[in-house]
Amino acid sequence: MLYLHGSNRRGNNNADQIADIADVIEKNPSNFNFIVVFPQCQPETYWAGPMMEQALAALDQTVKEFNGDEHRLYLAGYSMGGFGTWQVAITHPDKFAALVPVAGGIEPMGKVSDEDHALLSPEVTAAASSPDPFRAFAEALRAMPVWIVHGNKDDAVPVEQSRRIAEALKAAGDTDVNYVELDGVNHASVKPAFSDPKLFQWLEKHSTK
Repeated sequence: MLYLHGSNRRGNNNADQIADIADVIEKNPSNFNFIVVFPQCQPETYWAGPMMEQALAALDQTVKEFNGDEHRLYLAGYSMGGFGTWQVAITHPDKFAALVPVAGGIEPMGKVSDEDHALLSPEVTAAASSPDPFRAFAEALRAMPVWIVHGNKDDAVPVEQSRRIAEALKAAGDTDVNYVELDGVNHASVKPAFSDPKLFQWLEKHSTK
């Protein structure tokens, strides 16, 4: 699994990026019967351009080093990493067997600077600039199994982001869309998301073969 962290875990200490789910892994090690790759975004960067390529390179190196199964690669992310999950997936739609975006979305939460916009892949740019970005992402990823998690009291990323992409995927013909809305949970939804044993039972069923 390639895990993309949220904005508050950016840095260069190669430690903060595991903080959100480290204790979940320690408490439930049997759920994580796969290697998790934790790249770290540099300060003031996003999961786009060089940071996206760095993350994918780390994943590819891990697969090579540990003789991983290229048909069973999963992409997950939280908050900024949830947005990154959708963007990496649409850029590399044939690489992953399943997606797990948590508290993420499709539309940016603020104005995108020209500098940041220049880092976006052509696929992301085309979908984001379409009249209906949710539909554009869904059409591109309609064959992708997804497990979306969002708290319904999220005060950082509106829950409507996940509701809309889940519905758009279903409308586009995706037959494996799982949407988990956590009642009473705010933005801190990553730990409950990865504490759900059903998520891991679902992941085990998916391969690109």
